[in-house]
Amino acid sequence: MKLPRKLLLIITLLLGSANIFIFLKRNNGFEYIKYSGISELYPSDPGSSFFNKWDKYNRKFSTEEISQGLLLLNRFAGIDTLSADRDKVVNIAVWLYKSFHRQLGTPADSLSGLAPLLQYKSLVSDTEKQLMCGQFQAMFGFFCTAAGLKNRYVEVVPLSAANSSGYHEVNEVWLAEVKKWVMVDVTRNFLLFRKDSLVLSAAGYLDYRIQNQPQPILITRFDSSSGLAETTQIENLSGDNYFNKNYSLRYYLNMRLSEVYTPVSKIKRYVFGDPWYEIYNPGSQHSVFLFRIRQLFLSGFLLCLLLGLLVIIKYRNRTK
Repeated sequence: MKLPRKLLLIITLLLGSANIFIFLKRNNGFEYIKYSGISELYPSDPGSSFFNKWDKYNRKFSTEEISQGLLLLNRFAGIDTLSADRDKVVNIAVWLYKSFHRQLGTPADSLSGLAPLLQYKSLVSDTEKQLMCGQFQAMFGFFCTAAGLKNRYVEVVPLSAANSSGYHEVNEVWLAEVKKWVMVDVTRNFLLFRKDSLVLSAAGYLDYRIQNQPQPILITRFDSSSGLAETTQIENLSGDNYFNKNYSLRYYLNMRLSEVYTPVSKIKRYVFGDPWYEIYNPGSQHSVFLFRIRQLFLSGFLLCLLLGLLVIIKYRNRTK
């Protein structure tokens, strides 16, 4: 049965109007957000494909950048004398915190736009320049990559503007010897988290805070008086304004905004739901129903356009 041309036109116009409405409301539930659970973010036996997914950004550092980073690490962090990944993580974090914590403040846009190695060089050359968690995160991730440590970038994101202390950025590093991810928060001098002798990931620490677990945790921090990293038992981190029920975690697959916001990348995200980060939010139920509705309306509109084009072609062939 042939679809009448007038009816096809009406359906096309209705679907076109619906797509315009959805596009204008695309950030009101119609966007695709990849929510992941513990089993997806922290599989018990991760393979190479899992690490390749998270290492996409780090693989784009040049050989020259990695070589320079390794030279700096050997000189200032002493990682060439260490064998355990955990010790390397702590040494890198201590070095960066000790070097720059006095420069905490609001960074210039020009600093934020630099590659991590250039951020380090810029901050070293001018101690009047300021940095915040984003720069600590970028530099720590880069130097971990230079040291051969698998790592990824995590952002602590408020669920709403109310009861929020803003955004915060931390890192996770894979410790091969224990096969666990550990969270490192260089900005706040939280260099290693442990509970019951097990290292804590960002999600593990968030769960600990949300569930108000009674067990104390051990936090490794740099002690300015001794000049060393020291581990302290903390009974209750009540002053932690970021890891609580009002926050979720974003795990970034790509940190290069110049790639994320290209027209091709935007179209892929809009049409296919190609995410550049995954979210861990244990306190809420999540659905991609509205996104699937968006896909359905877009597919229907494109199909109608194709049918309309075929009708026009057929009509022109008849009139020749």
